[in-house]
Order: sequence, then structure tokens, then C-alpha cells
Amino acid sequence: MIHIITSENRHLYGPQLWAMHEERRRQCVEKNGWVDLVVLDGGEVDDYDDDRAIYLLGFDDEMRLEVGLRLRPTDDRCMLADKFPHLIAPGETPKKGPDVWEATRLFTTEVYRDRKGAGRGQRVFEVWAAAFEHALRHGVTRFVGMIDMQLVMKMFRCGFKSIGGIKVESVLDHSKGADGQQKSAPEKDVIELSKKVRHLITNKYIN
Repeated sequence: MIHIITSENRHLYGPQLWAMHEERRRQCVEKNGWVDLVVLDGGEVDDYDDDRAIYLLGFDDEMRLEVGLRLRPTDDRCMLADKFPHLIAPGETPKKGPDVWEATRLFTTEVYRDRKGAGRGQRVFEVWAAAFEHALRHGVTRFVGMIDMQLVMKMFRCGFKSIGGIKVESVLDHSKGADGQQKSAPEKDVIELSKKVRHLITNKYIN
């Protein structure tokens, strides 16, 4: 199950949110070696961890953290546009707006990544499906953000498509293989999780 944590219910998730910050330290600072990040009491935090941040966290049956993603509106500020404008190609669509959210700090835990067998990787599909649904409920039409190139192919399997080279747009893939079956079990799972907003995703997330 994916839990959506906002400023309204954040007080119910104190230990889980701190586990998220600790995992971000392990992922971003220790594993990825990103510099200029702030670590406080063992957890990685930045100035986008404010009251407008929306956290999507996935847990196992014992509420142990497995996956996390942060969403945030961009009508006031945006990490990509404000701190990394040199990464945005000339002529690109605006990265800020009332209908644009930024997706950052996606991670899975090491224990979850080491899992074998059926369903491995499903939590990542689930967290993106939850992100789509939550965004659509709030009138959002685009996600922006940066992504590790190692994750690009996984993102495509999760329903993201490359349009115009490296530009990535988000849309769930409902196509079937030559045998008439869904291309893969994970993609089928995403469709089942998202079928309530299936037509909205198809229409809204393709420019």
C-alpha cells in the first residue's frame, strides 16, 4: 500500500518520515555521492521539505519502508528550474506553473531491492500510479524533475515515454503484445491500480 503524506496528516507518520530521511541520506549522500546536501541527525533534508511537500511512501506488511517519492507544487519555486536551469534546453516548456508538480527523491530500500521472486519492483510501479492519481485529483497535468540515467528504462516500463530524444512524458501504456496479452505483469498491475483514472492519464499526460 502507498501512503500519501501531506501537511495535514504528517503528525501521524513521525517515525516513518524520519526513516525516509535516513534512507535518503543512504541513497543520495552515501551511495550516489551527491554533494552540497544537508544531513541533520542522520537524515538528508533540503529546503523543499516544507509544508507543501507531499510524500508517497510504500511499506511492507510490517510497516517497514520500501519505496519513497516526493511531490511538490512548482507555482512558487522548483528545484530543477531554480537550481539547475543549465540543464533545461532552450525552447522547453515552462517548469513552473499551477498545473505542474516536481517529482524528486525517488528511492527504494536496499532490503527491498534485494528481494527475489514475483512482484519484485512492483512498489515502484505502485508509487508512480499513486502519484498520477493524486496529481490528477488536484488538476495537475505535468510532472517535472531529474532522473538518474540508470533508471530511464525502468521509467519507460512504468509508463513513461521518450518524446523528442531525452524528453520524457508520463503516460501509462495500455498496449498489448502480439499474443493479445498485456506486455508484462508489472504493467498490468499498474493498469489495475490506475484504472479509475485511466482515461485521464492517457489524455492529460501526452502533450
